[in-house]
Amino acid sequence: MATGRVETTVTVSGLNISSRTDRTGEGQIAQDPTLPAATSGACTRSDSNTGVVTAAGHGLTTGDKVNVFWSGGCRFGMDATVAGDDVTVDGGAGDDLPVGAATPCYIAEQVVVDMDVVGNNIQLLTISANYRVHVDFQSGAGASLLSLDLPASEQWTWLSGQDITNPLAGQTVASVKVSAGFNHETVLQIGCLYDSVA
Repeated sequence: MATGRVETTVTVSGLNISSRTDRTGEGQIAQDPTLPAATSGACTRSDSNTGVVTAAGHGLTTGDKVNVFWSGGCRFGMDATVAGDDVTVDGGAGDDLPVGAATPCYIAEQVVVDMDVVGNNIQLLTISANYRVHVDFQSGAGASLLSLDLPASEQWTWLSGQDITNPLAGQTVASVKVSAGFNHETVLQIGCLYDSVA
């Protein structure tokens, strides 16, 4: 059996509250890819899910799937059509593109991380990155099962047995599509502890 442990320390108004929680499972997954830096640019919206991102040196090609980040929002899994520094983005899911012309943003191609796990079997799932990142757990058919726009260095964790609904219950994860949301290489960490049967 494998063991996962979550240790937290919370400081509020002079109080220091610490806890330690252990979970066991028959299997474990650990992924820690380094994601390419996003490219800074400016987004001009045509409608809620269509716009043009102007970003010098973006390195993207037509047909790429990209994520677009701005202050207060992220739209992910968009189709890119490239003409020089201009990237027309369309479709995807998440937040509506920001209203107005030339909104500062970052754009990055999605990277696929292999992860096969049955949601009902998960005992512990934790995600963190040193810079802003978007994480999208997907089914084999490409449906988004759980998407997270994580701020820099903030950990997201789900544990079994805490009266909080498993966000992947009833689903089977086939892959995770991710990208950095800032113009620095980003180290993403995903840890999962699971049982082999529900």
